[in-house]
Amino acid sequence: MKKNSKIILITFFCTIFNFIGFNCGETGFKPIDSINKIFEFSNLQKNIIDIGNINYNQNIKNNKFIPSGELLGFVLDLNGALVVETSFVNTEFGTVKTNNFNKGDVIKKVNNKIINSNDDLANVIETSEGKDIHAEYDRDQTKLESTITPVKSTDGSYKIGIWVQDSVKFLGTNTFFNKDTHDFYALGHGFFNPCNEKLLKTKGGEIFPACCNSIKKSEKGSPGEIIGSLIGTNYIGKVLNNTNNGIHGKLNENFVNNIDIKNELEIASIDEIKIGKAQVLCTISKDGPRSFDIEITNINLNEKDSTKRISIEVCKELEKNTNGIVQGFSGSPLIQDRKIVGAITHVLVNDPKKGFASSAHETISTAK
Repeated sequence: MKKNSKIILITFFCTIFNFIGFNCGETGFKPIDSINKIFEFSNLQKNIIDIGNINYNQNIKNNKFIPSGELLGFVLDLNGALVVETSFVNTEFGTVKTNNFNKGDVIKKVNNKIINSNDDLANVIETSEGKDIHAEYDRDQTKLESTITPVKSTDGSYKIGIWVQDSVKFLGTNTFFNKDTHDFYALGHGFFNPCNEKLLKTKGGEIFPACCNSIKKSEKGSPGEIIGSLIGTNYIGKVLNNTNNGIHGKLNENFVNNIDIKNELEIASIDEIKIGKAQVLCTISKDGPRSFDIEITNINLNEKDSTKRISIEVCKELEKNTNGIVQGFSGSPLIQDRKIVGAITHVLVNDPKKGFASSAHETISTAK
């Protein structure tokens, strides 16, 4: 890879924002997505697991997993209210700035009341009648406190000038699962705070079945994406952990019992992965996952970012359908010599036929 090659996380996600305090419409804030902002993750070393702390060849219990490639809808519940934008509040006396929050802060308590949802925060602000409120919040790894005075806006309600969200919603791919323990592993990389690019702390979440309606093909400089939607409103599993190497959770028993189990494969240790041919399971249509040839072009155990240790390049058939790797492929499992070796994680923006993958072994090892 060229030194100046830009790398972009390939997760496609959409978020729903609730607003507390702006006097403009929702068009005043555009949700960050993978196309409009290129994320450079080279400066996130504090979120990267030290290579030296990982035993690449440690045994995995119940080492029989079902490779998936199914498209999923994820809803991650935040442990508080995430600040996604701040602004002044319009009052009859002019515009007023009432808070010291930064984008990416997570509000945990207000007036000693635990904030579990946007509504919790909105209720405290609205019932304050302009009296000071005491907020406790996290900024990166630091716990902070602040006194804020809500002000009456021109519409008559009390506001403090922030957009917040209590959950994030996005599409991604299930990598593999265990039919006996019901553990599933997805995405291949963690979900990052869209405001500050730090690994997002969550208190769990749900997954839903999703359908690929169409594919927006990749172009040089502009990775494509899966255009998808959720199937129904019943969740099929619970999210337990959001880690650097993927999302881990438990599938519902009824869902697992209704799956036609065809292939159980072992997870390959790092030293079993080879440069050369492999297969990837990914979803590019309403017909569900398909197998495509893919090439593993390099394995770099010295790469500090554990989600980029395997270099990959798609082959002709997948390239014909998608022009390369697209957003939403995050988590698509790689299979080599009848073992699950990894999951797609990144795409090269300037050459979307190429990208990176994390190892399946590390996905499991870092999930606990």
